[in-house]
Amino acid sequence: MAGKVFEIAFAINGALAQGFKTSMQQAKGTLTQYGSKMTELKAQQRALDSALKQGVISMDSYRNATEKVGKALDQTAAKDAKLRKAMQNKIAADANAKSARSDLGSTMATTAVMAAPLVGMLSKAADFEAVMSKVKAITVSDDKAMQQLTATARELGEKTMFSATQAGEAMTYLGMAGWNSQQIMAGMPGLLNLAAASNTDLARTADIVSDDLTAFGLSAEHAGHMADVFAKTTTKTNTTVEMLGETMKYAAPVAHAFGASLEETAALTGLMANSGIKASAAGTALRSGFLRLAGTSSKSTKAIEEMGLSLSEATAQQEEARAALDSLGIAMNDTNGPRKMSAIVRDLADKTKDMSKEQKLATLATIFGTNAASAWVAVIDQGPDALDNLTKELENSDGAAATMAETMQNNARGAMTRLQSATESVAISIGSTMLPTLAELGDSLAN
Repeated sequence: MAGKVFEIAFAINGALAQGFKTSMQQAKGTLTQYGSKMTELKAQQRALDSALKQGVISMDSYRNATEKVGKALDQTAAKDAKLRKAMQNKIAADANAKSARSDLGSTMATTAVMAAPLVGMLSKAADFEAVMSKVKAITVSDDKAMQQLTATARELGEKTMFSATQAGEAMTYLGMAGWNSQQIMAGMPGLLNLAAASNTDLARTADIVSDDLTAFGLSAEHAGHMADVFAKTTTKTNTTVEMLGETMKYAAPVAHAFGASLEETAALTGLMANSGIKASAAGTALRSGFLRLAGTSSKSTKAIEEMGLSLSEATAQQEEARAALDSLGIAMNDTNGPRKMSAIVRDLADKTKDMSKEQKLATLATIFGTNAASAWVAVIDQGPDALDNLTKELENSDGAAATMAETMQNNARGAMTRLQSATESVAISIGSTMLPTLAELGDSLAN
């Protein structure tokens, strides 16, 4: 801040100094013109004197001409004297101004150093206010709801590793997903736990969870459970929350249309990740598999159309997959319920266990698609028990994110982070009391 003040003071000084220099140069130019004009007028007077002596002009003509020249000479001399006096006054004023600017720069620098902590508080308070204004605009919350949201963000900023401003930024993503104020307040703790447990940006975590809840047809009240499922998946398999989010972007809408649960889809994602098939690669493999297995139900047809895929092409692929399953003696009509994918994987593992690697890959490519086959081979090779066990763990994962977050933050660095968040809360409290006055001052200066 002090450095900024010095820059401003220097710029002001430079501008004033440059203005003085320019005006003095212009004045000197004008004096030169006055001098030239007075010299010319005196020459004219001498010429008139000579003409009169030689009898070239009459006395009346001489008198009239001399009067005009004398008047012009007096006027020019007066202007010259006036300008010279103004220049003297300006030189004196500039000397005083230089002294004042020097004192001003020193005073401003001293004030800046003393005011730096207060400026920091005002800045933090203003940032938080701006974020919460955005939350209000997105959620269209009334004053009472905004007081509750603000209090929630402040409380989370005081008690967690995330600042109140970060909590507010996460709220904006939840608001954009259509959450109301009560849903946001209920869902925030779980999101903070997941972000802390996975060391993921809070706003990004909120974006991932809100998007995936919508894709699976789940309400905001399930945010805490989804956070627990994602947290447990990252500890049991070789993936991250960011990668899970990228996978679900492709897989979740089709998984929901197919009838696969959140936990089962996350388990499939984790098993693929264990074999190095992660993020969008896993997402496209899951999407392809679910689409081919889905048949032509109204939900699957809608999912196909929403993704801009050819319905006739998708239907042909589904018929190809159905024929391959029929040839293995696997009836899709027998695989219903919340774990229908587990049943299919178990049947496929059993029917392909005696095949060569080449036969197995070719069969699965026919069912799931050529590009997705390797990912589904990885799932089946790890075994149906691995899928069932992981799915069960995810179904019973409630509290996992909170436990992981507590463990991750139970160290000196975690304590320092929480201290920084609490310090910001104090700064917001102090700075917020001064923002109205600052706003009034800014408006008055602008006017």
